[in-house]
Amino acid sequence: RSLLPSDLDSPPPSRPRASRPLLPQAYDERNPFVVCNKSFVPIYRGSEIAYSSFCRAPYLPKFKGAVCEVDGIGQVGGEGTGFSEVDADGKFLS
Repeated sequence: RSLLPSDLDSPPPSRPRASRPLLPQAYDERNPFVVCNKSFVPIYRGSEIAYSSFCRAPYLPKFKGAVCEVDGIGQVGGEGTGFSEVDADGKFLS
């Protein structure tokens, strides 16, 4: 005798899934962009960008003065040398 009901042998009926846009309506796939690390909206090439003073993560200018969401150390839009890679000769790589 079977321990499972016979209706479990057939796959469940497919239900239509509600789709939602993953990107904002202002998204332009042909224009290069970076994503703001606070609001997750695209910042297109040529727009003003504020960077974290430590890890150089990009943010919208309205987040200047906030603590970086990525590293928790740097200040958005702040001045500083930040994290820099140095080769064996002591030259900066980035």
